Amino acid sequence: MTSLMLFCIDEEAKAFVPTVLTTKISVKSPAPIYSLVQSNARPTHKEEFKQETDPIEPFETDFMGSSVQDCRDWTLENQKAVNFLMTDLIAIVDA
Repeated sequence: MTSLMLFCIDEEAKAFVPTVLTTKISVKSPAPIYSLVQSNARPTHKEEFKQETDPIEPFETDFMGSSVQDCRDWTLENQKAVNFLMTDLIAIVDA
């Protein structure tokens, strides 16, 4: 199943990421819809993306301070390399 790539580009917005990652499409479909992109390296496995984070435990991301266009460019460059990235649609957490 593909998931929507979630980028966090602002330090203040990091606190909202755990809540966003718990969002589900419906109660009947408990599969997560977001996958947190933490590295700007080309992904090879879906397991490289977090689908949940501990609200207390900090996480790192290469996209801190990136622009929306940087996130779009990463997605366009990498979405066809693997079959688990939702194409042409991303989510961004920003303050």
